[in-house]
Amino acid sequence: MFSGASSFNVALCGWDTTKVSTFTGFLDGTPKLSLCDTNECISGAHSCDANAYCNNTDGDFACDCNAGYNGDGAICDLVCEAGKYAANASVCVACPANTHSLFFSDKITDCICNIGFEGVDGAACRGCGTGFYKGMNGSGACL
Repeated sequence: MFSGASSFNVALCGWDTTKVSTFTGFLDGTPKLSLCDTNECISGAHSCDANAYCNNTDGDFACDCNAGYNGDGAICDLVCEAGKYAANASVCVACPANTHSLFFSDKITDCICNIGFEGVDGAACRGCGTGFYKGMNGSGACL
């Protein structure tokens, strides 16, 4: 930027702190400013998710999900590692005993019984009794 940018902003946009003038370079050695731009990020006139960063651009805005979240910026979902699920918008919780989940699971029923264990998806699973076996992941009985 150049020295005195704030005085140019006041001259072009007044004292409204939600509006900014954008420096676009020099024309014949004179600083060139765009017209006043409303900063949607400051004014609140944006549609970014609560878990996203709002970036003001000239005439618009852009939303990017914060670290640990995935999405388009308007909707950002918590990213949980395998073996956990998103209990709410900001907390990953370990799956119940003898279950597992895939990366990016968002509900407890994504936690499924391990091979050799039986039960209902989303609940702790118990081992197959002597002489019984279950050779697949998920809910179901040992046979």
